[in-house]
Amino acid sequence: MDESEDEINIPWLVDYFSQLTYHTTLVDPRIDKIEEQCRDLFLKDYNIEILSNQGGELCGHYPRHLVVPTTYKECTPVEMSPEMRDLIHKARLARCRSRFPAPVIVYKDKFVCRSATLATTAEILGRSGMEWLQGTWEEYSSEWETCDKLREADKELLSYLKVKHIFDMMVENKKVKYGISITSSEKADKEKRYCDFDLYSVPYPGTEFFTEFRTKQMCAEKMHFDWDQTFVNAQLMLPDSAIVRDVSLNWEDYKVST
Repeated sequence: MDESEDEINIPWLVDYFSQLTYHTTLVDPRIDKIEEQCRDLFLKDYNIEILSNQGGELCGHYPRHLVVPTTYKECTPVEMSPEMRDLIHKARLARCRSRFPAPVIVYKDKFVCRSATLATTAEILGRSGMEWLQGTWEEYSSEWETCDKLREADKELLSYLKVKHIFDMMVENKKVKYGISITSSEKADKEKRYCDFDLYSVPYPGTEFFTEFRTKQMCAEKMHFDWDQTFVNAQLMLPDSAIVRDVSLNWEDYKVST
């Protein structure tokens, strides 16, 4: 590939990342160029801070330099509090592959964030155990206490980011492979820890479905998602909030089967 700037565009990005699994340890100067252009795009609208993730110490699947928008471009820049990084470090293992809630948009002094869904107890214990052996994680006294502290840290991070609404797009209550739960979700949390947030269960087909789209040479003709599959057990659930009331939609038409 020619290293000229006009080569790094959306079609190229889609093609490039469809051929590899990204990790912060991946060495490729093109990734550095992509991160640089993403930063420049953020700077068109926001004042930003850069959160270092070199080596994947926060998350191995997020960029090495995380762009955090803090205020609109026309507003006074605000420095990111050291408390935020501390909260991220404490909470990151609560979610799958440490994909903690990362701010991507600022709207009226609130963050719109993206993250993975909640990790299961098995993943939490596996990752925290590995980090404890490496000396980068404190030892907790019990399985339940470890999970509970991480869930509480996750909630604390969400509250710090002024998150009030959580949108869960999983088509399952818990993702299960070979009879083993490999992810959980806020709506499936038995302790109801996330009851202080407005939870929106909005099932939407994920990567497994779009893999089929790719194998059909990106042709969507005659493709539809089968909502009657046995593993699809999440229901559309919306709280009685202003967001729902102000949207003029017939929610009975949410799922369309053909």
